[in-house]
Amino acid sequence: MIRVLLDACLLVKGNVGNTLLDFGKHGLIAPHWTPEIAAQFVKNWAKRRVQEENSDRKRSAQAPMTAVERCALEAENVNKAQDRLARLELLAPEWRIPGWDLKAAMAAHPKTSICAAGHGGTVVHGGDYEVALAAIQLTKAFPNDDVWLATENIHHLPPSELKKYGVWSLHQSQLIEELYKEKPKDVEASLKHTLNQTGQGGRKKLEKSDMVRIVGDIQQFNSHTVASALAICWGLIPPLSAAAVVGATPANGNAAQAAPSNPPAAPTQPAAGKPATPKAPKKTRSTKGQEQDPAP
Repeated sequence: MIRVLLDACLLVKGNVGNTLLDFGKHGLIAPHWTPEIAAQFVKNWAKRRVQEENSDRKRSAQAPMTAVERCALEAENVNKAQDRLARLELLAPEWRIPGWDLKAAMAAHPKTSICAAGHGGTVVHGGDYEVALAAIQLTKAFPNDDVWLATENIHHLPPSELKKYGVWSLHQSQLIEELYKEKPKDVEASLKHTLNQTGQGGRKKLEKSDMVRIVGDIQQFNSHTVASALAICWGLIPPLSAAAVVGATPANGNAAQAAPSNPPAAPTQPAAGKPATPKAPKKTRSTKGQEQDPAP
């Protein structure tokens, strides 16, 4: 089993979070987080919605929000964020990490031992210290399972340091690529299930082309490799046109944001926000778009 600690920066992305939790429902991963990550999710989710509202006002030439309006909207969105968190917990009922206790973890691994300069000058960022501790605890709770730490903040949680604790820190693009490489049919089935859950509450139902864009979008999964493979597998485009669909501008507002046009088919250097990472360590054992809340 692959145990994956989900950072708040991924849970807050509606399309990414929904997809990762569906991976869990289909047995591809076992998603986990901590109460501290959950609290950060609520804070970030509410803040993000306020920023989006303010941006919408500016685009429509409306007056910016007053301090009173901002406070009221933040409070409203905190409540909405807590409702969404409750739905996420229903989708991943085993999200808690057995034995997790922040104070005990800090005593066992002082901040100076984890956030000090490491190999090649890499360092775990102080702001992500608690996330690193949670990943380490996950290895202790499930010693026979692989443990991944999925995050966008890969530079704050460098693989070169966390691998010393048996943790593979990786970007969401690397996560979906690794899963697709090992179990392409299962990943495709899970993505189709995610699509089938959209269209509720008056929202527009997403199509396969939308999922391809979500997977390839630099603000979502940022995996041109899997997006191209899906486009071909689902008969959306012929093989030689695979890169084009990833960079296409959405005809509707369902996908969060189109990936850059004409993306390289096989980049030799890591894409921005997608740093190179060593292959996942294996345990030694015998064998912005229309982001929609998940359906419980």
